[in-house]
Amino acid sequence: MVLGRGITGVGYGLISTYALAWINEFSKRKHQTAWVGALQGMALIGSATGSIVGSIAADNRQLDIAAYFDWRTSYSFTALAFAALAFVWFCT
Repeated sequence: MVLGRGITGVGYGLISTYALAWINEFSKRKHQTAWVGALQGMALIGSATGSIVGSIAADNRQLDIAAYFDWRTSYSFTALAFAALAFVWFCT
């Protein structure tokens, strides 16, 4: 578990640093501030809700929600959110 958290932290550190450079390089000048704000806002929301969703997914049998919510469900919602973000990115 500690190793997984460490790998996650390194990955987040790399992507959060590179994402800002990527936004600076590839986004339209008038949208750069909005994209940086969206990136930082999503990171904050993800950090705040990730622990809550993770604990619910870990206790899904005790909460009697195992039939319709587990870690796969939370990853599916994340994939849908990224797909929506990619759609918005390519349309602006």
